[in-house]
Amino acid sequence: MAMVHWWMNWRMAAVPAAVALGLGLLTAQAGAVSAPLPTGATIPLPATTAAAEPDLAGTVVQDNVISFQIQNAAHTQVLCAGQLQNRVVRSTATQDMHFYYRFLPTVHRPEPRALVTHIERIETVFFSGVDPLRAAFRTDGLGVIPPNQVRRPYDNDVWFVFNSPGLTCGEGTRFFFVKTSGRGFKTVGEVRIFLTSGDMVLINNTLMPTAY
Repeated sequence: MAMVHWWMNWRMAAVPAAVALGLGLLTAQAGAVSAPLPTGATIPLPATTAAAEPDLAGTVVQDNVISFQIQNAAHTQVLCAGQLQNRVVRSTATQDMHFYYRFLPTVHRPEPRALVTHIERIETVFFSGVDPLRAAFRTDGLGVIPPNQVRRPYDNDVWFVFNSPGLTCGEGTRFFFVKTSGRGFKTVGEVRIFLTSGDMVLINNTLMPTAY
C-alpha cells in the first residue's frame, strides 16, 4: 500500500494524463478487498488477494478435509457426496483468525449416473461475538468457481450462496472465507450444506472462532 500512496502523492504534483490513467487502474485493483458483513447483510461476494489485502497473509493453524454425503429424505439414495476443506489462518499482521472453506473436486457421481445435483449454499454458524466480520473469496489460490453471494441473516450465521443453478456436485471451488476479530478457535462449530432440492447435511465439529 505504501507504493500506492507514493504514486498518489506524485500525481498531485502534476503528471501527464497517461500516468494518471495508470494510477486509476492501480487504485481500482487495490480496492478489490473483502467486504464488511454486518448482521442482516446480503451482498455480492467480492474477490481479493493477499497482495490487495496484506493482513490475509498468515499461518495455517488447522486444516481439515471433511467428507460428506447428502441423502434424499427417505435416506435411500445418495444425492451428492464430496469433500469440504475447512481451514483457520492466524493473520501475521493482526493475529486475528480467518476461517476458510473450499469444496474439493471429486469424481464421485451418485447413482443413477444420469442424476446431476447442485449445491445451493453452505451455512456456517457460531460467528457472534467476533465482529466486525468481513468476507470474500481468494483469486490467488486453488480452485476456479467462487460463491456468488454472502449473507448474514442472523448474528450467528454466515451463508455462502451459489447462483442458480448452483454448484454442480463434484465441482471444486476457490477458497472463500470469513475474517473475524477473534484471536482463538474451537472445533465445535457447525456447517450445513444445502442442495437446490432442499436436501441437506449437517456437519459437526467444524472450526469456529472465539474471542480469545
